[in-house]
Amino acid sequence: MIVTRRTPLLLAVVCLLLAGACGLSRSGEEAVEQEAGGSYGAGLDLDVEDEGGGTGEGSARGAQSSTGSGDGDPAVETVKPIQGLAKSSGLATPRDKSALGANALMYLRNTTPELAIEINAVNGREPSPGALSHLEAVLASVLDKPGGIDVLPVKTFTSSHSAYTESDVRRIEERERTEWSTQDRAVIHVLYLNGSSVENPRGLGAAYRASSIVVYPEELEDATTAIVGRTALERAVTVHEVGHLLGLVNIGYESPRDHEDPEHPGHSKNPDSVMYWAVETGAVATILGGPPPDDFDADDRADLADRRTGKL
Repeated sequence: MIVTRRTPLLLAVVCLLLAGACGLSRSGEEAVEQEAGGSYGAGLDLDVEDEGGGTGEGSARGAQSSTGSGDGDPAVETVKPIQGLAKSSGLATPRDKSALGANALMYLRNTTPELAIEINAVNGREPSPGALSHLEAVLASVLDKPGGIDVLPVKTFTSSHSAYTESDVRRIEERERTEWSTQDRAVIHVLYLNGSSVENPRGLGAAYRASSIVVYPEELEDATTAIVGRTALERAVTVHEVGHLLGLVNIGYESPRDHEDPEHPGHSKNPDSVMYWAVETGAVATILGGPPPDDFDADDRADLADRRTGKL
């Protein structure tokens, strides 16, 4: 190498260029890791940019709170819609760890032809077969999945906890979950835990990510009455929480039908809809005076059909 008086300046320029390239490369690697799913705690639960140019609040607290509504009702989640989600085109990349509604179009449309439902349960707290078959049947009636819906065998694990914070639930999902969505196969993940939620002690279940729900069987049992058994409650709760993953009600879109309860955003005001706000509360049987609804009503189905076909 021949050294001249210009050599230090040239070396400085080269170093700056190399430093910039390294920074760009590192940013690209991080983006790929996040898009692929990454690992728990890698920043994936921070704000996620959506296709419409808005921001989906990846924090489950932003998307849905499992503390009560604060208005004197029994413990019930509050759902905050994501803004700016694309309405007429399928999502380019599955975002399993994003906020509620981020995977809705992927679940609804045939551009992702298959759906798998993965279930992890604490030993002794497995789902009832009747609740799972009902969930599969309801989803088959509202989704366009030419490749079919596959309910995977339940996998069990042990837990020493009896109460779970939202962070606990996410960590358990990260540890136990093995299936993640691809362009060809969408995945819904279901956790069955013993005990209850710390933030929402009487809650029967919650939807807390774009692809994830949790159910608390012990709370289901505590909520049973002489005329409302566990299976009836479980059927309603699982469909209700998955309904939030599908975007109901008004999560990422605005319905032309007036069926959202203004006092319980993200929920139906119709007590005959499975999306009725009280369905996931421990007092549901008392509030309704009998078994809860376990299917979508006409307005719910119309919303899902409009989103499935690109009208919303």
